Amino acid sequence: MLFSIQKKTKQKTYSKKITYSTNMLTSEYKHICTTKGKMLSDEETEDINNYNFRNKLPETVQLLNWNHNNRGWVNHRDGPILGKHPGITNCVRGDQTLISIYLNHDMDEKMNMKFCKQYKMPQLLNKQHVSADDTMRNKMPIGAHQQWISSNIHTVQWKKRPWELSRNFRDMAGTKFPKFVIVLTPCINGILRYEKSARTSPFEICSKDQPNVSNFERGDAITTSRRRTPETERANATLRTIQADILRLRDEIKNQEEITNEYDMRTSFGVAIAQSDPSAQKIVTSIKFYQKRIVRIFDKC
Repeated sequence: MLFSIQKKTKQKTYSKKITYSTNMLTSEYKHICTTKGKMLSDEETEDINNYNFRNKLPETVQLLNWNHNNRGWVNHRDGPILGKHPGITNCVRGDQTLISIYLNHDMDEKMNMKFCKQYKMPQLLNKQHVSADDTMRNKMPIGAHQQWISSNIHTVQWKKRPWELSRNFRDMAGTKFPKFVIVLTPCINGILRYEKSARTSPFEICSKDQPNVSNFERGDAITTSRRRTPETERANATLRTIQADILRLRDEIKNQEEITNEYDMRTSFGVAIAQSDPSAQKIVTSIKFYQKRIVRIFDKC
């Protein structure tokens, strides 16, 4: 899709064409933001895909019905709902409001684009809001990490469960506990005004509160003696690295156990069906034999 923008100077008037991808509207298409009555150049155009620019935005969007732990705000998506779905306040004013969710970490452009394409927005609670989002997407396509709402809406709520977990983005964020941030941008006369955007406090998305986990699994700071020396600092750094490796290995083991249990269930189901067929008895006997061998091998490990 092509847009033609007229720019006037004292000597001449010329047109400039801007091409953007419908999948990445806010990153490929440089929207025009006016400051003090003048048009900004491409180098001066604000962009909410930029981590430093987002950090400078006012933190005036409030989180509604969120939990709080020692690391900050969190949504325990598998916890009890009791009619309290997570939401935010809409504090920006315009014709429409663009909601964008980002990882609140400084990432390169390639990794940021990967997140924007991979992240799936949670489902809006109000069906009218869903219909309005679908209608606006046809007029102004946006990314998978974004949604449209009317600026007349003062509070927005999503269903509690269909949220992407923070742990799914550890590799992208480069940290054990990735955090997200929601940015609201007003659309005025068909133009996204990034300089009028606002954001929420950083937050995490976890499955549920686990009170029995250890301190370092919850991300608590390691208590050290008051007297700090270079030796203790190196020891603490080594300890944190080892603990991070332990957590990573635990996650890998848990994933492998889930995969193993699923394959065992499938195999047992297939054997149960094959046992009723006299012509498949040899196959059933072989499968059971190798299953016992696998169990013995793992018992020795």
